[in-house]
Amino acid sequence: MKNVLIRLAVRLLPLRYRDDILCDLQEKHDRLLPLLLAIVGSARDARRARRVDAGSRAADRAGATLGIATDLAAAWRVHRRNPGTAVGIVAILTLAIGLNTAIFSVVDAVLNRPLPFADAERVQFLWTTSNRVDKDTMSPARALDFRERVTAFEHASLVGHISMTVTGRGAAERWFGASVSSSFFDVLQATPALGRTFTTDEVNRDVVVLSHRLWVDQFGSARDVIGRTVTMQGRPRTIVGVMPESFFWPSITSDTSAENPPMFWACAPHPDVPERPLVYDEDITRNRTMGFLRMVTRLRADRSVEDAQAEVSRIADELAAEFPATDGGRGAVLVDARTQLLGTVTRPMWFILLASTLVIVAACVNVGSLMLVRHAGRRREFAVRTALGAGRARLARLVVTEAALLSIAAGLVGLILATGGLQMLVAATPTSVGRLGDVAIDLRSALWTAALGLLTSVILGAVSAVALWRDRSMADLKAIGSADTSRTGLRQALIALQVALAVALLVGASLFGRSLWKLQHVDVGLNTNRLLTFDLMLTGERAEYQSQQLDFYSRVFDGLRALPGVTSASGAITLPIGGDDFGASAFPEGRPIPPPGQSRRIGFQVVWDNWFDTLGQRLESGRDFGPQDTRGSDEVVIINRALADLEWPGENPIGRRLKYAREGDAPWLRIVGVVSNVRHTGPGEPARPELYLPYSQMTQGIMAVAVRTAGDPLSLVSAVRSVVAAVDSTQPASGFSTMSAHLERAYGRARFLARLTMLFALVAASLTLVGVYGVSSHAVAQRTREFGVRAALGARPGRLVRDVLTSSLAPVWIGAGLGLAVAFWLAGLVTSLLFDTSAADPIVYGLATGIVAVTAALAALIPARRAARIDPVTALRDW
Repeated sequence: MKNVLIRLAVRLLPLRYRDDILCDLQEKHDRLLPLLLAIVGSARDARRARRVDAGSRAADRAGATLGIATDLAAAWRVHRRNPGTAVGIVAILTLAIGLNTAIFSVVDAVLNRPLPFADAERVQFLWTTSNRVDKDTMSPARALDFRERVTAFEHASLVGHISMTVTGRGAAERWFGASVSSSFFDVLQATPALGRTFTTDEVNRDVVVLSHRLWVDQFGSARDVIGRTVTMQGRPRTIVGVMPESFFWPSITSDTSAENPPMFWACAPHPDVPERPLVYDEDITRNRTMGFLRMVTRLRADRSVEDAQAEVSRIADELAAEFPATDGGRGAVLVDARTQLLGTVTRPMWFILLASTLVIVAACVNVGSLMLVRHAGRRREFAVRTALGAGRARLARLVVTEAALLSIAAGLVGLILATGGLQMLVAATPTSVGRLGDVAIDLRSALWTAALGLLTSVILGAVSAVALWRDRSMADLKAIGSADTSRTGLRQALIALQVALAVALLVGASLFGRSLWKLQHVDVGLNTNRLLTFDLMLTGERAEYQSQQLDFYSRVFDGLRALPGVTSASGAITLPIGGDDFGASAFPEGRPIPPPGQSRRIGFQVVWDNWFDTLGQRLESGRDFGPQDTRGSDEVVIINRALADLEWPGENPIGRRLKYAREGDAPWLRIVGVVSNVRHTGPGEPARPELYLPYSQMTQGIMAVAVRTAGDPLSLVSAVRSVVAAVDSTQPASGFSTMSAHLERAYGRARFLARLTMLFALVAASLTLVGVYGVSSHAVAQRTREFGVRAALGARPGRLVRDVLTSSLAPVWIGAGLGLAVAFWLAGLVTSLLFDTSAADPIVYGLATGIVAVTAALAALIPARRAARIDPVTALRDW
C-alpha cells in the first residue's frame, strides 16, 4: 500500500522533482509517508471540487438562460397589461429611430462612402490663387505650364464645361458635358461599365464616353452602344465607353455642385486643351488671360501632398517672374478630391445628423419620464417582490428587460419606417448634394439602427434601474395614497433635459427659418415673374460666321416677339441666378493699371438689345444698346451701379472709357449707360460689379434667352420651339425653365435646412408637451387626497392651480436656461450656413424659449385645472 501511495504521489509532483524524491524515498519513506498521504488527499479533494464547480457552472448557465426567458415573459405580460403606454413608448422611439436612420443613410452615402476613384487621396485639384480669390480657374497656357513642369504629378488633366448640340437622332438636342484631356480617366483610374475610356495621348480625338444616366435615358441601356457614332456640334464622335452608375463627377467650380453633372466626356482636341466656351480667333494654347479651365491631378506614389504643394508654389513663383503681366501676383493651391467634391455639403450634412441625434436623446428622455411614472404606479408590486426576497439587482434586471423589449420593437419598426420615408427625404434634399443615387437602407444603416436601439435600451434601462436603487419595500407597503417623492427629483431632471433639447432645436430651426425668410425677401434686382428661359447653341456655319449668328438671332427674336402672350424677349451669353459666371477686369482710362493679380474681378456679359427691359433691370442713366451699335461703329459698354460706384464714386461715368483686358491692343469701350444691380451669382451673394457688351459687336454662338409673358410662361414652350425650328431646325432650343424656378433652386439648401430642423424642433416640442403633461398628471393623481384636504380647509382653486403650475414649471425654466446655453454653442457651428442672420439673435432665442415655455404651461394647465376641481368629499371618502 505504501509503495502504491508513493508512486501515485510522485506522479502528482512536477517532473523536475521526481528523481530527487525517489532517491530520498529509499531511506526516508517512513518519515515522508504522512506528507504523501496528505498530498494524495488534497489532489482527490481538488478533483471533487472541480466536478462540483463544473456542475455549478452548468447549472448557472441553465439558470441564466431560464432567468432571461423568465424576464422576457414577465416584461411581455407587463406590456400586455398596459398596452396603451407600451404602444405610445414604441411609437415615440420608432419615430425618432426611423427619422435618424433615414438621415444617417443620406449622410453615410454622401460623405462616408469612398470616392469611386482608386487611391482617391492621391487625386488633387489645382487652382490659381490671388489676393482677391482663394480658388480660381486657369488659363490654357498657365495650365499647360503646370502640367509640364510639376514632377509630383503622375497624371494631370484639364477640364472644361461644354454644351454640344446633338443631331441625327430625331429632333436636335443639347447635351451638357465636359471636354477633358485624354489623361482624364488615367488621373481618376475609374473603370468603365462598358467599353473603355480615353488613353493618354489618345490618337482618335473624336471619341466620347457616356455617363450612366445618358446611356439609360438616350440609349435605353443598350449594351451594343459601344462603337456607335453621335453627331455633336456637326462632327461625328464615336462612343467608346459608358461609366458605371456609381461614378461621381459633379460640375467642378470653386464651390462644386452636383446639380447638372456632365452627361458625357469628350476628348479634348490636340494638344489636350478642352474646347473653350466662347469664340476667340487666337491660338488658345498661348492664351494666359482666359481662365476657364479646371485642373485635376494624380500625385506620384512616392510624393506627399506637402511636397507637391511646395513644388506647385515654387513653379507659380517662376511663372509670375516669367509672365508678370498675366501671372504676376498669382499663386497656386492643391485641394484634395474629397474636400473639392463634397466640401460644400459636409458641414450641413453633419449638422443635420447631429440635430437628428438630439431628437433621439429627447425621445429617450421623454420615454424615461413616462416609464418613471409607470414605475411609480407599480410601487406596491415592487414592494411585494422585495418582501418576498427579490433583491435590487433582480428588480433592476426586470425593468431593464422591459425597456430593452420596447427598444427592440421600436428599432425594428423604425427600420421599416426609415425604408419607407427614405425616398421622401432624398426628394427633399437639394439637387446640389451629390451621390444621392447611392442612398439606401443597407447593412450599415441596419447596424446604425441596432446601435440606436442599444443606446435607447441603455438609457431607459439606466433610468429604470436608478429609480429602483433605494430599497423602500416597507415604506411602500405602508404608503396609502401618499405622494411618491423619492423619484420626483429624477423626473424633474428628465423634464429639464427635455426642455433643454427642445429649446436648442427650436433655436436652430428659428435661425434657419429667419435666414431663409431674409434670403427669400432679398431684392435680386430683376422681376422673376412670368419669365421663360431657355438656351441656344449654334453649330455649323451658324457658329462660325458672325453674319450667320446675327441673322439667326434676329429672326428668332422677331418670331418670339410676334407670339401672342409675349411682351418682350431678349438674350445674353448667360443668365443671372443659375447661369455661368464669366469674369473679366475693368481698367478705366487715365488710371494706372494695377499690378497683375491685384485687379478686381468683375462680371462679364454680352447681351442682345432690350435685355434690361425684359429682365426688369432699371436703366438709371444713359441709353440702352440700339441699331447704331454695330461691328463698324465705336465699341460701347453699359455698366451696372456697383461698377460705377466702385470706379467713379459720386461722378457721372457716362462718356468715360474703360477696357476689360490689360493688353495694349485691347479696345477701349465707351460707357453709354448705367443699369441697376443684379445679384448674378444668387440671392445669397452681394451684387458684383458688371459690364455689358452688345451682341452686335461681340457675337457668340451661345445664348440664354429670356421671354417675358403675359400668362403662364411654360404654356408657350411648344410655340417657342416652333419659332426656333422655323428659323433653323438643326439649332435646338433646350433647358426650358422659368426664372422663378432658377430662383427657387437657389433657395434649395437654405430651405432644406430650415424645413428639416423645424421638423426636428416640432418633434422635440411635442415630446416636451407629452412629458410635462404626463408628469404633471401623475403628480396631481398622487396628491389627490392632499388637494382634497386643502380644498376642505378652504384653499381656493386658483391657489391649487398655481401650486401645480409652480411645481411643474420649475424644471422647465431650469431646462430653458440650459437649452439656451447649448443652443448658443451649436449656433456657432452653423454661422457660415446662415444668411444675414446673427447666431446670437436675441429675437430668435426669445421666441424659442417662449414657444417651449407656453407649450409646457399649456401641458401643465390641464392637470392643474383637474386638481382645482377635485371634490373634497370624494377625495377623502377612501382615506
